[in-house]
Amino acid sequence: MSEQITLDAEFLRRALGQEGELTAEMVTPGTLPADFPVTLPELAGTRLLGGLRTVARQWTFHFSGGPRSAERKSQMSWRAFLDVPAPPPEVMEALIAHFAGQGWQAAQMFQQTFVEAARTQWMGGHPGQRRTLNVSSGQEGAVTQVHLQVQDTEPEQIEHLLGRRHHPHFEDFSQAPFPTLILPGGWSAQMLTGQGGPIRSETVALVAPQPMPELTALLSHFLPQLERQGWRLLHREDAPESLSVYRTPLGIGTLFLRPGEGSISALIVHATAEDGRGSSRVMFSVGSS
Repeated sequence: MSEQITLDAEFLRRALGQEGELTAEMVTPGTLPADFPVTLPELAGTRLLGGLRTVARQWTFHFSGGPRSAERKSQMSWRAFLDVPAPPPEVMEALIAHFAGQGWQAAQMFQQTFVEAARTQWMGGHPGQRRTLNVSSGQEGAVTQVHLQVQDTEPEQIEHLLGRRHHPHFEDFSQAPFPTLILPGGWSAQMLTGQGGPIRSETVALVAPQPMPELTALLSHFLPQLERQGWRLLHREDAPESLSVYRTPLGIGTLFLRPGEGSISALIVHATAEDGRGSSRVMFSVGSS
C-alpha cells in the first residue's frame, strides 16, 4: 500500500532544476506530459505514477575549419514512471514489442559482453524522431516498477547506436568483438571502464543474488559459451582468484574474475595478433548517477 503526499508543482520544478543547466519544465502527477513522444501499451492493472519533461541547456564549441564559435542548444527529455502487476520479463517483453511496432529499434553504445538472462534494461533508437528511448524495470513486491526516458539525440549518434555507422575511434570495437556471455539468472552487469585498440579490455561489475557464488561456478557457466564462440581454453587458475587464458580466432584472450563488495569484478582482455588491426585506440569510463 503506497502513501500519497501533495507537493507544489513549482517546488518540484525548482528542486529538479538545481543540477547544472537542467530545468524541469513540466511535472505531471498521475498522467503524462501532453507532448510525451511515445504511446504506452495497455497492460492490465498498470498504475501510472506520473511524468516529467525537462530541458538541458548545452553548449557546443566549434574550433576546426574556421573561426571559433559556440552554440547553445536545448535537449528535451521526457520521463514516465509506472507500476505493472506482472513479472519483469513479461513486462519487458510486452514493452519492447510495443515500441518496436512504433518504429523503435534496439540500440547500444557498445557491444555488450555480459548480458542479463532476462533483460531489465533496453535502449531503442528512432531515426525518424531523432530520439533515444531507455526502458528500465525492477521487481518491487508484487509489481514491476518501470522507468521510461525519451531524449533528443543527434542523428550521428543514433546511427552509431543502431550500428549503421561506427565512429572512427570505435572501429576496433566492431573489428574484434568480444564474446557475448549470458549471465546466470538474476545477475546484472555494469560496465565500468574499457579500452580499444590492439589490446582491447573491459572491466565490468557483475552483481549476483545473495549469497555470492563461488568464482569457479561462474567460470564453469561461461566456459561452454566461450568455447562455442571460438575462445579455446589454454590455461586456468582458480585460486586465490579466477584467471583463464584462451586462444581466439584473432589472438589471445584472458578473463579475470575477482570478488568484491556485493559484486564480482570481471576483467576481459583481448590482444589482436592479425596484421592491420588495432591501428587506433580509444579509452573510456562509464559512471552511474
